[in-house]
Amino acid sequence: MIAAAYLRVYVRNDRLPSREWAVTSVADNVPVVTDHFLWTESTSNDVLTVEWEGDTYLCPRFARLRMLEGAVAFDKTYPGGRLIPELAVENVKDELTSIRATIPGAKSHILTSPWFVPLRWFAGFSPDDRSIYQTNGAMSVRYRAPMASVIRRVDRAVRALDGARFGPGALVPLRDLARWLGGFTEDAVVELDYARVAELFSDTDLALDDSSALITQSIAALESGDFETAGLRYREVATRWAPGQARAFVN
Repeated sequence: MIAAAYLRVYVRNDRLPSREWAVTSVADNVPVVTDHFLWTESTSNDVLTVEWEGDTYLCPRFARLRMLEGAVAFDKTYPGGRLIPELAVENVKDELTSIRATIPGAKSHILTSPWFVPLRWFAGFSPDDRSIYQTNGAMSVRYRAPMASVIRRVDRAVRALDGARFGPGALVPLRDLARWLGGFTEDAVVELDYARVAELFSDTDLALDDSSALITQSIAALESGDFETAGLRYREVATRWAPGQARAFVN
Protein backbone atom coordinates (compact mmCIF):
# COMPACT_ATOMS: atom_id res chain seq x y z
CA MET A 1 0.00 0.00 0.00
CA ILE A 2 1.19 3.50 -0.83
CA ALA A 3 2.36 5.51 2.19
CA ALA A 4 1.05 9.06 2.23
CA ALA A 5 1.39 12.26 4.26
CA TYR A 6 -1.54 14.60 4.88
CA LEU A 7 -2.26 18.27 5.41
CA ARG A 8 -5.65 18.54 7.12
CA VAL A 9 -7.91 21.39 8.17
CA TYR A 10 -10.13 20.85 11.19
CA VAL A 11 -13.02 23.24 11.77
CA ARG A 12 -15.02 23.80 14.93
CA ASN A 13 -17.90 21.44 15.47
CA ASP A 14 -20.44 24.25 15.21
CA ARG A 15 -19.05 25.45 11.87
CA LEU A 16 -19.62 22.26 9.87
CA PRO A 17 -23.19 21.04 9.35
CA SER A 18 -23.27 17.26 9.66
CA ARG A 19 -24.89 16.89 6.22
CA GLU A 20 -21.73 18.14 4.51
CA TRP A 21 -19.67 15.01 4.98
CA ALA A 22 -22.30 12.78 3.35
CA VAL A 23 -21.36 14.25 -0.02
CA THR A 24 -19.60 11.16 -1.40
CA SER A 25 -22.51 8.78 -0.96
CA VAL A 26 -24.32 10.21 -3.99
CA ALA A 27 -21.66 8.79 -6.32
CA ASP A 28 -20.55 5.53 -4.68
CA ASN A 29 -21.58 3.52 -7.75
CA VAL A 30 -19.75 5.69 -10.30
CA PRO A 31 -16.24 4.19 -10.70
CA VAL A 32 -14.92 6.92 -13.03
CA VAL A 33 -11.93 7.91 -10.95
CA THR A 34 -11.12 4.53 -9.47
CA ASP A 35 -10.88 3.13 -13.01
CA HIS A 36 -7.77 5.29 -13.47
CA PHE A 37 -6.30 5.78 -10.00
CA LEU A 38 -5.36 3.68 -7.02
CA TRP A 39 -7.23 4.98 -3.97
CA THR A 40 -5.72 3.63 -0.77
CA GLU A 41 -8.09 5.16 1.81
CA SER A 42 -11.48 4.04 2.94
CA THR A 43 -14.26 5.56 0.85
CA SER A 44 -16.67 5.68 3.79
CA ASN A 45 -18.14 9.06 4.72
CA ASP A 46 -16.65 9.86 8.09
CA VAL A 47 -14.80 12.60 9.94
CA LEU A 48 -11.57 12.88 11.87
CA THR A 49 -11.87 14.54 15.28
CA VAL A 50 -9.39 16.39 17.49
CA GLU A 51 -9.69 18.30 20.74
CA TRP A 52 -8.02 21.72 20.66
CA GLU A 53 -8.04 24.18 23.54
CA GLY A 54 -11.23 22.75 24.99
CA ASP A 55 -13.20 22.62 21.71
CA THR A 56 -13.96 19.76 19.33
CA TYR A 57 -12.73 20.17 15.75
CA LEU A 58 -13.79 18.08 12.76
CA CYS A 59 -12.12 17.22 9.47
CA PRO A 60 -14.49 15.52 7.00
CA ARG A 61 -12.63 13.15 4.68
CA PHE A 62 -14.88 13.81 1.67
CA ALA A 63 -13.32 10.79 -0.09
CA ARG A 64 -15.30 11.00 -3.33
CA LEU A 65 -14.91 14.76 -3.63
CA ARG A 66 -11.15 14.48 -3.18
CA MET A 67 -10.94 11.73 -5.81
CA LEU A 68 -12.80 13.89 -8.30
CA GLU A 69 -10.74 17.01 -7.60
CA GLY A 70 -7.57 14.95 -7.84
CA ALA A 71 -8.54 13.65 -11.26
CA VAL A 72 -9.21 17.17 -12.56
CA ALA A 73 -5.92 18.45 -11.12
CA PHE A 74 -4.02 15.52 -12.63
CA ASP A 75 -5.55 16.14 -16.04
CA LYS A 76 -4.58 19.84 -15.85
CA THR A 77 -1.02 18.89 -14.94
CA TYR A 78 -0.68 16.72 -18.07
CA PRO A 79 -3.02 18.48 -20.52
CA GLY A 80 -1.53 17.02 -23.69
CA GLY A 81 -0.97 13.50 -22.45
CA ARG A 82 -4.61 12.44 -22.22
CA LEU A 83 -3.67 9.98 -19.47
CA ILE A 84 -7.33 10.01 -18.48
CA PRO A 85 -9.86 9.56 -21.32
CA GLU A 86 -11.58 12.80 -22.26
CA LEU A 87 -15.04 11.37 -21.60
CA ALA A 88 -13.98 10.29 -18.10
CA VAL A 89 -12.70 13.80 -17.36
CA GLU A 90 -15.99 15.33 -18.51
CA ASN A 91 -17.91 12.88 -16.30
CA VAL A 92 -15.73 13.88 -13.35
CA LYS A 93 -16.39 17.58 -13.97
CA ASP A 94 -20.12 16.97 -14.27
CA GLU A 95 -20.15 15.08 -10.98
CA LEU A 96 -18.18 17.84 -9.26
CA THR A 97 -20.68 20.40 -10.53
CA SER A 98 -23.54 18.29 -9.18
CA ILE A 99 -21.92 17.95 -5.75
CA ARG A 100 -21.22 21.66 -5.46
CA ALA A 101 -24.78 22.51 -6.51
CA THR A 102 -26.17 20.12 -3.90
CA ILE A 103 -23.86 21.31 -1.12
CA PRO A 104 -22.67 24.89 -1.70
CA GLY A 105 -19.20 25.44 -0.33
CA ALA A 106 -18.27 21.75 -0.28
CA LYS A 107 -14.50 21.48 -0.51
CA SER A 108 -11.61 19.22 0.37
CA HIS A 109 -10.32 19.57 3.91
CA ILE A 110 -7.33 17.29 3.20
CA LEU A 111 -4.33 17.47 0.88
CA THR A 112 -2.52 14.19 0.26
CA SER A 113 1.07 13.54 -0.82
CA PRO A 114 2.31 10.00 -1.55
CA TRP A 115 5.73 9.01 -0.15
CA PHE A 116 6.93 12.44 1.04
CA VAL A 117 5.94 15.73 2.65
CA PRO A 118 6.01 18.64 0.16
CA LEU A 119 8.51 21.14 1.56
CA ARG A 120 6.09 24.07 1.17
CA TRP A 121 3.83 22.45 3.80
CA PHE A 122 6.52 23.03 6.44
CA ALA A 123 6.39 26.78 5.79
CA GLY A 124 3.17 27.03 7.81
CA PHE A 125 4.56 25.59 11.03
CA SER A 126 7.14 26.30 13.70
CA PRO A 127 9.24 23.64 15.48
CA ASP A 128 7.07 24.20 18.58
CA ASP A 129 4.05 22.83 16.68
CA ARG A 130 5.73 19.43 16.31
CA SER A 131 4.92 16.27 18.27
CA ILE A 132 5.71 12.58 18.02
CA TYR A 133 2.97 9.99 18.32
CA GLN A 134 2.53 6.25 18.03
CA THR A 135 0.31 4.61 15.43
CA ASN A 136 -0.06 0.85 15.08
CA GLY A 137 3.05 0.41 17.20
CA ALA A 138 5.17 2.68 15.01
CA MET A 139 6.43 6.23 15.49
CA SER A 140 5.19 9.14 13.41
CA VAL A 141 5.31 12.94 13.45
CA ARG A 142 2.68 15.63 13.20
CA TYR A 143 2.40 19.40 13.48
CA ARG A 144 -0.71 21.25 14.62
CA ALA A 145 -1.25 25.00 14.70
CA PRO A 146 -4.07 27.58 14.55
CA MET A 147 -5.07 28.53 11.02
CA ALA A 148 -4.29 32.21 11.62
CA SER A 149 -0.67 31.35 12.47
CA VAL A 150 -0.29 28.99 9.53
CA ILE A 151 -1.62 31.56 7.06
CA ARG A 152 0.67 34.25 8.50
CA ARG A 153 3.74 32.02 8.08
CA VAL A 154 2.82 30.89 4.56
CA ASP A 155 2.23 34.51 3.52
CA ARG A 156 5.63 35.38 4.98
CA ALA A 157 7.21 32.61 2.86
CA VAL A 158 5.46 33.91 -0.26
CA ARG A 159 6.79 37.43 0.37
CA ALA A 160 10.30 36.13 1.01
CA LEU A 161 10.41 34.12 -2.21
CA ASP A 162 8.83 36.92 -4.19
CA GLY A 163 11.32 39.42 -2.78
CA ALA A 164 14.18 37.11 -3.73
CA ARG A 165 12.75 36.96 -7.28
CA PHE A 166 12.01 33.26 -7.34
CA GLY A 167 10.20 32.07 -10.45
CA PRO A 168 6.72 30.57 -10.86
CA GLY A 169 7.99 27.06 -10.19
CA ALA A 170 8.54 27.92 -6.53
CA LEU A 171 5.94 30.65 -6.04
CA VAL A 172 2.85 29.19 -7.73
CA PRO A 173 2.58 26.06 -5.52
CA LEU A 174 3.11 28.17 -2.39
CA ARG A 175 0.48 30.68 -3.50
CA ASP A 176 -1.90 27.82 -4.30
CA LEU A 177 -1.37 26.55 -0.75
CA ALA A 178 -2.10 30.02 0.66
CA ARG A 179 -5.26 30.24 -1.45
CA TRP A 180 -6.49 26.83 -0.23
CA LEU A 181 -5.86 27.71 3.40
CA GLY A 182 -7.61 31.05 2.91
CA GLY A 183 -10.83 29.24 2.08
CA PHE A 184 -11.30 28.28 5.73
CA THR A 185 -12.05 30.34 8.82
CA GLU A 186 -9.09 31.60 10.85
CA ASP A 187 -10.28 29.76 13.95
CA ALA A 188 -9.67 26.40 12.25
CA VAL A 189 -6.76 24.10 13.14
CA VAL A 190 -4.23 22.86 10.58
CA GLU A 191 -2.43 19.54 10.91
CA LEU A 192 0.56 18.24 8.96
CA ASP A 193 0.72 14.48 9.52
CA TYR A 194 3.63 12.34 8.31
CA ALA A 195 1.33 9.33 8.85
CA ARG A 196 2.79 6.23 7.14
CA VAL A 197 5.46 8.25 5.31
CA ALA A 198 7.27 8.09 8.66
CA GLU A 199 7.96 4.42 7.90
CA LEU A 200 10.65 5.58 5.47
CA PHE A 201 12.74 6.85 8.40
CA SER A 202 14.25 5.27 11.47
CA ASP A 203 12.89 6.21 14.90
CA THR A 204 16.11 8.10 15.55
CA ASP A 205 15.76 10.09 12.34
CA LEU A 206 12.17 10.96 13.23
CA ALA A 207 13.11 12.03 16.75
CA LEU A 208 15.82 14.33 15.36
CA ASP A 209 13.87 15.53 12.34
CA ASP A 210 13.95 19.33 12.11
CA SER A 211 12.44 19.88 8.66
CA SER A 212 10.19 22.73 9.79
CA ALA A 213 13.07 24.47 11.58
CA LEU A 214 15.25 24.26 8.46
CA ILE A 215 12.54 25.73 6.25
CA THR A 216 11.96 28.51 8.80
CA GLN A 217 15.69 29.27 8.85
CA SER A 218 15.83 29.28 5.05
CA ILE A 219 12.97 31.77 4.83
CA ALA A 220 14.53 34.02 7.49
CA ALA A 221 17.81 33.97 5.59
CA LEU A 222 16.04 34.97 2.37
CA GLU A 223 14.44 37.91 4.17
CA SER A 224 17.85 39.12 5.33
CA GLY A 225 19.41 38.68 1.91
CA ASP A 226 21.65 35.81 3.05
CA PHE A 227 21.04 33.63 0.01
CA GLU A 228 23.93 31.29 0.76
CA THR A 229 22.50 30.27 4.13
CA ALA A 230 19.01 30.09 2.65
CA GLY A 231 20.25 27.68 0.00
CA LEU A 232 22.20 25.54 2.46
CA ARG A 233 19.22 25.11 4.80
CA TYR A 234 16.86 24.36 1.95
CA ARG A 235 19.21 21.80 0.40
CA GLU A 236 19.58 20.08 3.75
CA VAL A 237 15.85 19.48 4.11
CA ALA A 238 15.39 18.76 0.40
CA THR A 239 18.07 16.07 0.56
CA ARG A 240 16.28 14.47 3.50
CA TRP A 241 13.04 14.14 1.56
CA ALA A 242 14.55 13.43 -1.87
CA PRO A 243 14.32 9.59 -1.65
CA GLY A 244 10.60 9.73 -0.88
CA GLN A 245 10.00 12.27 -3.62
CA ALA A 246 11.89 10.10 -6.09
CA ARG A 247 9.74 7.13 -5.09
CA ALA A 248 6.59 9.18 -5.78
CA PHE A 249 7.70 9.87 -9.34
CA VAL A 250 8.84 6.29 -9.93
CA ASN A 251 5.44 5.04 -8.85
